[in-house]
Amino acid sequence: MIGPAVVPGETACWNCCRLRRLATSDRPEADHALQASLLAARPGRRARTYLAPMPAFLGHAVALAALDLLVNRAASRLTGHFIVQNLVDPEASLHAVLQMPWCAVCGGAADALRTASARRGSTTRLHEAHDPAALRRMLAGVVDARSGIVRRLTLDATSPALAPQAPITAAAVLSEYTDGSPHAHGAREPQVGTGKGFTAVEALIRATGEAVERYSAEVVNRKELLRSSVAGMAGDFIAPEQLCLYDEEQYARPGFPFVRVDKAAPIDWALGRWMDTGAPVHVPALPTYFNYCGGHDAHFCQVTSNGLAAGATLEDASMGAALELIERDAFMISWLARRPARRILPDDSVDPEVHEIARQLEERGARIELYLLDGGVSVPVVMCVGYGDGKRWPGAVVSISAHLSPLTAITKAILEQGQICHYVFRLMTGEAVAIPERPEDVLTLEDHAVYYLPPSRAEAFAFLREGGTVTAAELEEPEDVSPSELTRRVQSAGLRIAIVDVTSPDLAATPFRVARAVGPYFQQIHFGHQLAQLGNPRLRSMTPHGINPDPHPMA
Repeated sequence: MIGPAVVPGETACWNCCRLRRLATSDRPEADHALQASLLAARPGRRARTYLAPMPAFLGHAVALAALDLLVNRAASRLTGHFIVQNLVDPEASLHAVLQMPWCAVCGGAADALRTASARRGSTTRLHEAHDPAALRRMLAGVVDARSGIVRRLTLDATSPALAPQAPITAAAVLSEYTDGSPHAHGAREPQVGTGKGFTAVEALIRATGEAVERYSAEVVNRKELLRSSVAGMAGDFIAPEQLCLYDEEQYARPGFPFVRVDKAAPIDWALGRWMDTGAPVHVPALPTYFNYCGGHDAHFCQVTSNGLAAGATLEDASMGAALELIERDAFMISWLARRPARRILPDDSVDPEVHEIARQLEERGARIELYLLDGGVSVPVVMCVGYGDGKRWPGAVVSISAHLSPLTAITKAILEQGQICHYVFRLMTGEAVAIPERPEDVLTLEDHAVYYLPPSRAEAFAFLREGGTVTAAELEEPEDVSPSELTRRVQSAGLRIAIVDVTSPDLAATPFRVARAVGPYFQQIHFGHQLAQLGNPRLRSMTPHGINPDPHPMA
């Protein structure tokens, strides 16, 4: 390996490169131990070196790289890159490497941003990529098998006999972030972002975005957080109890995993801004970041990826995050309160490509129905349910989308159902899965979906059909689909949304920004039937007949 050439304060240093390569390792435990040993003491002289021709070959390659750098540093291909040179044949590969968010040697991207030496923002427009190869070039440093935040980005293999021809789907496998410490590597399964689209480029962008948003929301500099008790907070803040926590019966249940918030005990807070005014507001760090560890005494709620989104700009990411928060809220309110929905009848106003996806899904055993949910916020939220016979297709499979444009929400909900197809067929044709017998046996994200494999359990969806029908063309399309219009509609429902910029410093020079949307009294999605956040007064006001005893079907 030759490189990277380092421009102090601008590009990745040797340690940044080392940590990026460790993050992509297939043998993290062994590689961490090896590097710790090499850093602890200089290794002794080797009794044997490379085969005879190799030192000269390697020296020649290094000399050429050094000359290239000296002649024109700005144009050198080693600036911010390293070369992996094969010593058996002349093949070589070039790899971009991003600065780490924080680095003990160079300070990382965070220091570069503070000193204004780093490039802020990116002019790269990913959607202009004409094919996957061009997209990968645009994503240099973000996607790379040896040094990327995402180590593997692939299109899903499709089988026309099993899955519809559209949407095209993709998967992005995250590298395992490490700071190089001996216990930094974990044994967890790699996180995977998924994406869908009518084109391969669109699917790959969305898969990368989903992976990047999870990465970014996990990379936290605790020094930048505010540490204070609820009682000690000054200024505007969202108190934990405003985030729809649990009722007294749940807290009293033996083994319940979440604790009441002690208003005198310090917790961590992140700084966000209200979406409507832009004014600063502090938000509890636990539900803001992903896989955030705040200690048992501060573990007051379940944390999911709900309200987390990536975009080309912070405004794009904020819009996506807010829409997801509204989407899950409408779904959970509708399900828990068993609120009737309006069934949407697709017509010629829906894109022919979307009709074709629905037709292909029905060929594979799914009877598609669309519902317009009502969670009290006048933003269209469309729920797509694929009903099946339990043999070719599960009893019920759910996908949801929210958008100011109802036609866009319909399109995205059906696309999501098409994306789920791959997961469905793994369930239906793979090894037998354990179907929870009782609602209280639903413990994990997958359990929620598996519970509805038997077609008899689709009866739980009957309440959705009690709200009448409407054609897609009858749903009014808005003239304005801007963040300000979204904010106006949220305000008219008596709600507010705060946005926290959780973009990690190393993403500053990439085409991605990441936002988390948090809103007081929005109903959060939960995984584990008995972990529903039932302490929400807004939910209680909509459930005159009690809480739905059936587990929600979203996974």
